[in-house]
Parts: sequence; structure tokens; C-alpha cells
Amino acid sequence: MPTNSRFGFREHPRNPNLLFVGTEYGVYVSWDRGASWTSLKLNLPTVPVDDIAIHPRENDLILGTHGRSIWVLDDITPLEQLDAKVLGADLHLFDIHPATVWRMYGHKGNTGHKLFTAHNPPYGASISYYLKSKADEKSKVKIVILDKDGKLVREIDGKNEAGINRINWDLRYAAAAEPTEEQREAMAQGFETGPRGPAVEPGEYTVKVSVDSNEVTGTVRVEEDARITVSPGERAARRQAITRLYELQKTADRGRKSVTELKNSLAAAMESWKKPGAPKIPDNIQKAAETLAKKAEELYGKFVAPREALGFAGPPLTYTPPPFPQRAGRLMSAIEGYTAAPTSQQAEELEVLSRQLGEVTEMLRKLVDEDLAGLNKLMNEAGIPHVTLAPAEGRRRREPPVS
Repeated sequence: MPTNSRFGFREHPRNPNLLFVGTEYGVYVSWDRGASWTSLKLNLPTVPVDDIAIHPRENDLILGTHGRSIWVLDDITPLEQLDAKVLGADLHLFDIHPATVWRMYGHKGNTGHKLFTAHNPPYGASISYYLKSKADEKSKVKIVILDKDGKLVREIDGKNEAGINRINWDLRYAAAAEPTEEQREAMAQGFETGPRGPAVEPGEYTVKVSVDSNEVTGTVRVEEDARITVSPGERAARRQAITRLYELQKTADRGRKSVTELKNSLAAAMESWKKPGAPKIPDNIQKAAETLAKKAEELYGKFVAPREALGFAGPPLTYTPPPFPQRAGRLMSAIEGYTAAPTSQQAEELEVLSRQLGEVTEMLRKLVDEDLAGLNKLMNEAGIPHVTLAPAEGRRRREPPVS
């Protein structure tokens, strides 16, 4: 290993066996108090490392380099805790640094080119684990986060590479809905959009990492932003409203999927009746299908905004009430965006939204369970293939790594 007396040298404050030394060609690390050394690569360029510091609170490795400014490796707890016992285990979960639910204020639009900031660490809890060998394609790494009552908060697919892997949990529940077609288009263009779940409350959460039948468990403490002051009563009222809205968002998304499936399936069936060689459809079935399609179209507008209302070219806009998923999302953003009990207006809006969504959801249920069922009975009796819909509640999807 190349050495030079002018370069930095640091011993970890809690693990005296863990040493770092700067060289002309980067930084080297030793886990056996200097008996052997390994080059710490990652994305560190090949540059002289003039000084080394270990942040006493964050446990970050900070390097002062010649010509490339400062390089930071966030949270070196995995390096601190790596030893022969860990290396011999098939799966190991390292201690998780406490995470803070920061209240972020976006002000870049007001500062123009005056503001410069480097990249911050990924927001949330950094979850690091060790795999002795790479998991095969059939063996998925699963990270499950549970609250103090053992209820599921989030389930994420982990990375499966041999060695130390790291993912970040953004301190939020799983999204209540999947991205819409328009949101997917925006995301493909690099915009940060799409649905997300509400932030969790401060407290202790259980983290389970598993590969097949092998499972390890740890905890993470989520802390409140120290600048926030809120009474227990206001916090409880805020959380109750957010929890109700979260369930309403799920209901609205199920309704959106169901009415879209119904509308599209009916349209496809009726279009197939017009094709050359198609069997003659009795008038009563044609009329029943048209009536059902009209009802489905009316309910569709309750759950899906017309494309012209989303900023696409189209006819002149006329005001229509926002669809239920959008209304629930806007109210969630408003209540989540301020740490206090909901205002009287927000509480009233929540009650109206809950009542109206319940009424429309019941209308949609009858449309599927009664109207569609009646149409399918007529079609079956006439020997015509009936309209089928996908199950209303599919399998719960697992999210990809959050990094």
C-alpha cells in the first residue's frame, strides 16, 4: 500500500480495529488494526486524500481530497460493525441510524442561480445488510417495516448483491394508489411525481430483512423534526385525519381501476359486435349494454379527470369537480403539509369527501354486481360471450428498492 506522511490517518472512535489512511491514490481501510489494508473504492475518484474525519454524530466518513474538494460516505456503521462473525453469516442486518421526519421547504424557485448545494444523503432511514453470497433470481430479498403494534407499514424489494447492500426507506407508508398513465408519462420524462403514502409518526419501528426462510430483525427510531412543536391532542387529530384519508385514497383508486375496467371491457365487447361475421346481437342485449355503458361513462368521470383538464390540447375547458382520487390527494397534501390539527374547513371537507365517495362507490358496486350481472345473464342465455372483469382487489404489490 502506498503511504506518505502528509496524508490523513484516522482510527474509528468506537472500533479501534477500524482504521482509515489517505494516500496519493485514494483511501484505504483496515479492519484488523493495520495488519491488512483494502482500497475503499465506491465512487471515489483516484485522487490524493489529504485529510480524514469521522463525524461524531452521523458516523459519516469525510475525506478532504486534493483537487476534488470533499467526499462523504454517509453512515459507515456497516464498516464499523463488519467483523468475522458478520462475514460468516449468510445474512446480517446492521444497526440502523435514527431517522428524522424533516419538514422540508422548497424555496429554490425564489433564489435562481444564487443557491448552490451539494447532494444531501438520501432522505429517511438507511437500511444496510450483508449477504454472504448473491441471492439467485428466484430468491428475493424482502424488507418489511412494522409499527409498534406489528402492523405492516411498508414492504420493499431489496438488492441481492453479495456483500454490503443498502436501501433507503423514506419514512412513508406504501402509496395508496399506483401511478396513473399521465403520471407515468411525467415520471418517464424525469419529473418527480406519482402517488406516495403518508409519513409515519415518530416512534420505534421493526425492520425485517429476509431471503427465503432466512430472516434477521432490527429496529429503527424515527424522530420528530426538532423545530416542530405540537400538542398530543393536535397530533392525534392530525393522524386520525391522515389515516382516514389514506383509506379513502385506497378506496378511490380501487374505484378508478374498477370503473376503468368496466368501461373498457364494455367498449371492447360492443366494438366486437360490429365486426364482419360477428353474430347478430339481440336488441334487448344491445340496449342493456348501451345503458350500462352510459352509466359507466358517467361514473368514470367521478374517478378519472379528462385529459384536457390535465393540460393536454383539447376543447375549451369547462369546470367539473375534480375526480375523487384528486380530491383525496389534494386534501392529504394540505393536511400533511402542516403539523397541526386539521382546520374546521379541512375537517368538513373530509366528511363531505367520505360521504360522497361512499355513495359513488356503492353506485359502482351495484353497477358491477347487479347491472353487469344482469347483462351477462342475458348474454349467456343468448350464447354470447359475456363481459368479464379482473378481480377488484389484486395481489398487493411489493415496491422496488427505494434508494
